[in-house]
Amino acid sequence: MSGGSLDYIYLKLEEIAKELNPKINESEKEVGKLLEDLSKVLYLLEWYKSGDNSLEEFEEEWEKFKEEWLK
Repeated sequence: MSGGSLDYIYLKLEEIAKELNPKINESEKEVGKLLEDLSKVLYLLEWYKSGDNSLEEFEEEWEKFKEEWLK
């Protein structure tokens, strides 16, 4: 089974991030970057839960996200 266990939620976050990233407002750019990084985490979580990648791949990305955003 390929992905889909979380209804591909990461794709919606990617879409929102792309809408915000080209904005001039720094706050919108920051939110866009946060959503982009979170979508990477959710992508790997979804694919892990679907059996398409390893827990280690997800945990590695999650740790990078926490280091960057959850200081």
